[in-house]
Amino acid sequence: MSGRVQPRIATPTSRRVLQPRDAPYWTELRRGLRLGYIKPRSGAAGVWVLREFKAGGAGERGRYVRRRLGLADDLAPADGAAILTYAEAQSQAISPERPTV
Repeated sequence: MSGRVQPRIATPTSRRVLQPRDAPYWTELRRGLRLGYIKPRSGAAGVWVLREFKAGGAGERGRYVRRRLGLADDLAPADGAAILTYAEAQSQAISPERPTV
C-alpha cells in the first residue's frame, strides 16, 4: 500500500478504538468491491465481510452480494482460515475465487 493511507480497519489496534455497531466499517478495494469490518456490541471478535456489486444482465438491475469471510484477529492470532488478519481478508476478497463469484 505504498503511498496510500491504510484504512482504519487494517490493524487490531486501529479497530479497537472503533465504536461497536451493526453496520460494517467499509474500505473500498476497487469499484464495486468492499471489505467490511463489523465490531459487535458484545465485545467478541469482529467479523470480516465482503460486499460486491453484481451487474444485471440485459434488462435486469444489478445487486449487491454480501458474504462473511471470517473472524478478525482482534482477540486471537490469525490462523488463515477461521480467524483472518486484514491482509488475509483482503486477499480473499480480491481473489478470483472469492465467495461472491
